[in-house]
Amino acid sequence: MECKVVENIYLLVIITLISVLQNVFFAQKVEREGKNRDINTSAFNRVSCANRNCMDAYPTFLAVMWCAGVCLSQ
Repeated sequence: MECKVVENIYLLVIITLISVLQNVFFAQKVEREGKNRDINTSAFNRVSCANRNCMDAYPTFLAVMWCAGVCLSQ
């Protein structure tokens, strides 16, 4: 039983790291769009809005994912 819980924790850690990489990708994309083009362009606004939406929902996503992963693995 202990092995199953440890396997699930590893999966949660992997998913957490992948989601961190996604957020870093969005942040870099916002930075690139801001440097390469005028800040008032629609491309910058779309990327910036996507980044803001991800960052707003990210803490809730992590909390729910970890709670569900730990509670449901028992």
